[in-house]
Amino acid sequence: MVGPVLLAIAGLHILAAPLFYGEAMTSIIDGGVFGAVEADPAVIDLRSAGFWYLAAGIILAFVGANVAWIERRWGQAPSHVGWMLVVVGCFGTALMPVSPFWLFFVAAALVARSRPPGSPRRAGALP
Repeated sequence: MVGPVLLAIAGLHILAAPLFYGEAMTSIIDGGVFGAVEADPAVIDLRSAGFWYLAAGIILAFVGANVAWIERRWGQAPSHVGWMLVVVGCFGTALMPVSPFWLFFVAAALVARSRPPGSPRRAGALP
């Protein structure tokens, strides 16, 4: 099941934000949080990097929760979820080859394995 895998990756991403971007997180808090990312041009790059790292984890958690719900309801993730994960993996590894973006290919493979080749679709099931 790919939903729980995506949720685990998201959780690690969120928990790692203070470890990798501690200075950025502290700077955002020191800036008053609301509007802090772009408030001071001298630290916008620092704060932006930390913000987007954390935001990516939160967004991935939402995606993972939705995929997990679909898998519970329909028994498998739709094949287009796998293709979307491949696209994100390609984009991320092209820009950052030495990064955990490779995990998106693992998640995509789990989607592909969730339905045996040639298996019939249930009526009303997601593609």
